[in-house]
Amino acid sequence: RRLGESPSEAALFADAGVVREKASQWGEWRDVGVGLGLGLRYVLPVGPLRLDVALNPDPEDDEDEVVVHFAIGIAF
Repeated sequence: RRLGESPSEAALFADAGVVREKASQWGEWRDVGVGLGLGLRYVLPVGPLRLDVALNPDPEDDEDEVVVHFAIGIAF
C-alpha cells in the first residue's frame, strides 16, 4: 500500500508452510508453521529497499520469535 505521495509503501503479510524430509510425506499437514509480519518499502529506480519484520506466534525451541529481513529489489 502506498503511503501518501511519497515513494514509500507498507505491506502486511502472512505465510504458512511445512518442510518434510521425504516426498512421501507430502500430504501430512501436522506441524505447519505460520508467520505474520509488516514490511516497509522505499521505492527506487533499481527496485525497492525492503525492511520486513515477521512474528512467529508459536516458535519451536530452535526458532526465533521475531525475524528482521532487509533486502534491495523485488521479492521474486
